[in-house]
Amino acid sequence: MNQNISLLRSMLACLLSVVALSGCAFNKPQGPVFVPHMLSQSGSALIYVYRPKGEHFGSDRAYSLVANGKIVTDLLYEGYYPFEVGPGKLSLAADLKKTVGQQLRVGLLDFSLRPDAATMDIETKAGSTYFIKFRPEAHAFSFEPRLYLIANDVGDREIRDCKLIVNEK
Repeated sequence: MNQNISLLRSMLACLLSVVALSGCAFNKPQGPVFVPHMLSQSGSALIYVYRPKGEHFGSDRAYSLVANGKIVTDLLYEGYYPFEVGPGKLSLAADLKKTVGQQLRVGLLDFSLRPDAATMDIETKAGSTYFIKFRPEAHAFSFEPRLYLIANDVGDREIRDCKLIVNEK
């Protein structure tokens, strides 16, 4: 009987460690601090999506960024990701990335996670640069992802402390 209780305690401690570490240790950008990128194609627009510091809760969560229906990258706290698109309508969406550890934490800690992803449509022009800020809005029992189109001078200033998100996809 005591052996079963001891085994159960060990398993619970292991599970809690995995849950606690699933976001904190792995959801940090690994690249260098911000460096402006140049367009590789003259007929493209440059998009910077960034997640600046300043979140008080939920900074260990990763969110998936989707552009025109395709996954682009994970949005990590204090990270940025540049990518090029052709001119025209760009549909962006961001939602909580579903990892095993996050699913456990969502089930155990978040009483009502809002299922709505952040969405945004913008019209891009060739040769232009756009700054899109991602910021999850904290509520009492949930985080609601938000995307904001930011003026270039503000975006250029806010992105300076962010690190490149290295895509492993």
